Amino acid sequence: MSEQKTNPEEQPRDPNYIIPPFLVYQFEKDITDEENMKLFYEHKIPHWVPNYYADFNWRMPLMTYDRPGGGIGTGGYDWFGMEWIWSDEAGAPMVNSQQKMLKEIDDWKDVVKFPDLDSLDWESDAAKYKAFGDKGRMNASICVEGPFERFHDFMGFEEALIALMEEPEEVYDFIGALADYRIAYFKKLHDYYDVKVICAHDDLASATNGFFSLDTFREIFKPHYQRMVNAVHEMDMYYQFHSCGKTEMFIPEFVEMGVDCWESAQVMNDLVRIKKEYGDRLLIAGGIDSQGVVDRIGVTEEEIREHTRRQIDLLAPGGGFMPTGFFTTDGMLPMVDEIARYGSTFYKNKL
Repeated sequence: MSEQKTNPEEQPRDPNYIIPPFLVYQFEKDITDEENMKLFYEHKIPHWVPNYYADFNWRMPLMTYDRPGGGIGTGGYDWFGMEWIWSDEAGAPMVNSQQKMLKEIDDWKDVVKFPDLDSLDWESDAAKYKAFGDKGRMNASICVEGPFERFHDFMGFEEALIALMEEPEEVYDFIGALADYRIAYFKKLHDYYDVKVICAHDDLASATNGFFSLDTFREIFKPHYQRMVNAVHEMDMYYQFHSCGKTEMFIPEFVEMGVDCWESAQVMNDLVRIKKEYGDRLLIAGGIDSQGVVDRIGVTEEEIREHTRRQIDLLAPGGGFMPTGFFTTDGMLPMVDEIARYGSTFYKNKL
């Protein structure tokens, strides 16, 4: 009897992966990925360097539309009615800058229509993920468009910053409503998808400084972030605050709020100092140079691998570090593979 052939394209795609496992170095493990991640989040020494891309189950419901776009060149409308247009420069869809749904912050209660989360069939969607099993990994979810990002999506960036100065009380209330919506969404992820790590996005800085002062952060944003962190912890999940740019001015605030891990910790920050000062209370996920190395035109694979090893040597000793970054080129693949290769024996060799 002849062997039956199957077409890989006809097989159901496992939604748990960011990087398919056959593209990443495989090594023998003495504990599960979940157990290793738990050591990381408990500030203990893991058995290998945690791999953001390969060691999680990713639970990101496709039926939700905080930001549309399912691949290169895609765009569309989110569930707030905002149009997103693909940007080659960003390597992702971006809000249509010509569309400002909220022209006056005072009008947000009339203009902003929050999605009815209870009307969605969460159970059926979650079943699509659970059908593939947990594979001994911890479940995590990337939650894009945090309160500040959603705020300037609606108004435009400059207009949002002006509103912060002219109508701080109204902005405070709007950020509070956005935080309430995020908390309700986090609860769905907990209840239906068994998520353990909430990767909550909200970029608060450019490459050189924060978008607003510490006083503004403390008065308008921090109370609502605090509620989000508290809600996640009450559901026995970890809060991983994704915030790109030179965010280090906010790090003491993150620590005070009880954020478990700072994600996308980029190299324009003094990561060595931050780990030395706060590493017993704040984990670091990041440390890989995207613009300067991985996405640089003409970079070689060996340069990417060498940079990855160097950053692991710099930031991984003693635990508390998960190398990661966010990239728009194929340089991501050798970086992820090198994390697995070099990270597989890092703690065995160093401890």
